Parts: sequence; structure tokens; C-alpha cells
Amino acid sequence: MTDTILQQSKERTWEELLADIRVEFEKDSICIEHVQDMLNSYNSAEVDWNDFALFDDHCYTRNLIDVGNGKYNLMLLCWDVGQASSIHTHAGSHCFMKVMDGNLVEELFPPPASIEEGREIKPTVEADHSPNAVLYISDEIGMHRVSNTSHSKRAVSLHLYSPPYSACKCADQRTGKLVPSGAINFYSKFGEKCADEWKAKISSSDYC
Repeated sequence: MTDTILQQSKERTWEELLADIRVEFEKDSICIEHVQDMLNSYNSAEVDWNDFALFDDHCYTRNLIDVGNGKYNLMLLCWDVGQASSIHTHAGSHCFMKVMDGNLVEELFPPPASIEEGREIKPTVEADHSPNAVLYISDEIGMHRVSNTSHSKRAVSLHLYSPPYSACKCADQRTGKLVPSGAINFYSKFGEKCADEWKAKISSSDYC
């Protein structure tokens, strides 16, 4: 038990975090708490991930860092001032999130299976998260919307999705209607911009 506690409480560098995530997801099953602990053990430093932090004036960006062993996608999401996601599901996947810089507001909504179309959906929880905060969500827990409500400071968050997914569902808050998202594309991959491809496939109405 002591060794486990020491291992869980150790601080990780950026390189150790990426390596340990890859090892963890080589297993047949994952421990949600252990992945959260790994993310908590890294203290965010801009110098580590700045090469992946690419922003766009129109909406937040997804910047792919690692596809691991095919069981997850690890990406950096970059939020300019005032940018937000839609209310969205996670296609049955685990979603881990760590705030790397700035502050992000998460609004938690009821699970998609409980939504009644034609009725407004209201957030059950709204919380402001500062750097190094770690969050977890799945469709069983609910849907969420993430926002950078600051008018002066950008925000950055690290996201791990397992298994990877290429589409989800977005919810209309006023009517509760769930609609398929557009293809979930990347603004950059491994530090290289693929913005032309991204802009060709994106529309503001279905970007989750």
C-alpha cells in the first residue's frame, strides 16, 4: 500500500506523463482514478506544450498530440477569449480533461439518455476551473459545455478521449434536440497545422 501511495503521489514531468499514459492504455481495461491521478501528478508548464498550442480567431481548436496505441487520442484544446463548445456528448468514450492555462467554465447537463426533446435542458452544475484542475466525464455522467468566459486571457486544456471518436452529438439547449456533430477534425497534428483541411470541413452549426 505504501508503494502504491508513493507511486500515485509522485510528480511527473511532461515526458513522463505522456509515456505513462501510453503504458496505461496498453492494458485491457483502465482505472479512471489512476488516469486522473497521473494527470494530477503533472504541474502544467507552458514550455512543455507550447508547440502544440495553436489558436484560431473563430472557434476553439483541437491540436493532436498523441494517438498512442490506437486506444486514445490526446490533444490540446486552445480557447481564445470568449470561445466555447456546444453542449455535447462523448460518443460513449471516457473524457479526461486538465486545465493547462487560464480558467475554463464547465456546465454539466443531464445524460443524453434522459433528455426529452421539446424541453429546455438546464445545467445541473456550473464550475470555474483554474490551472491544473482535472475533470472527468462520460455519457453516463452527463453532457457538458466548456467555455472560456474571460474577455482578456486565453485558456488551454489537455484532453484524453478513450476510445477515440470522430463524431458525437450536440444538444440544442432551448429544445433539447440532439443532432449529430460534424466530423471531429484537428487544427494541427503533432505540432503541424492542418488548418486548411480543418476549415474546409467545419461549420459553426455543428462544431461540438
